[in-house]
Amino acid sequence: MSGHNAGAQAKIKERYPFAHYVHCYAHQLNLIMSQDFLIILLNA
Repeated sequence: MSGHNAGAQAKIKERYPFAHYVHCYAHQLNLIMSQDFLIILLNA
């Protein structure tokens, strides 16, 4: 399903080249939170 050559990930990346594939919601949440905290720290 998520194969980078012929799976859903490849099809989405073909249409949306800047899309990021994340294998689970917990990891996605972790990425979002760490990016948000970095932005907060840089703006403080």
